[in-house]
Amino acid sequence: MCGDIVDKEEYEEHKNEFHHIKSCKDCGKKTEARFMNSHQKKCVHKSVTCQYCGLSMPKHDLHEHEYSCGSKTEPCPKCGKLVPIMGMYILFIL
Repeated sequence: MCGDIVDKEEYEEHKNEFHHIKSCKDCGKKTEARFMNSHQKKCVHKSVTCQYCGLSMPKHDLHEHEYSCGSKTEPCPKCGKLVPIMGMYILFIL
């Protein structure tokens, strides 16, 4: 299996903990349990949140959505001029 040296008494426990097949909750991909954390960190179907509107969506849609969402304009609370939301967000972080 993985090359780990495991006592005979602990073999079943090791197999169940690291080698049973799990399904990703976001995309359904099946992999051994020992690889699931790594997969879920980079899964493109993982749910993420837009920094501008708070909407939740799959990771693979975030870039396009944030560009569109952040390009919308709102009045600046300091000067009242219409500015893109992403520009306002950057101003208030600095």
